[in-house]
Amino acid sequence: MQVARSGLTVAGARGQVKNPALTALKDYAEIVGRYGARFGLTPSDRASLSIGGDARDPKDDLLTG
Repeated sequence: MQVARSGLTVAGARGQVKNPALTALKDYAEIVGRYGARFGLTPSDRASLSIGGDARDPKDDLLTG
């Protein structure tokens, strides 16, 4: 990873500046987080997903009469 090699700051025209790779890293981390939430990769995200279909199991009728 470029940040690990270059550090948090790099030489710029006006001296040391924030490594531009940090901005890209932050942006991509946010994108990955949104995709993770969209696909229910954490328990809280899974709880908020609405999945269509009948929530009842037809076998429940056999047990309850």
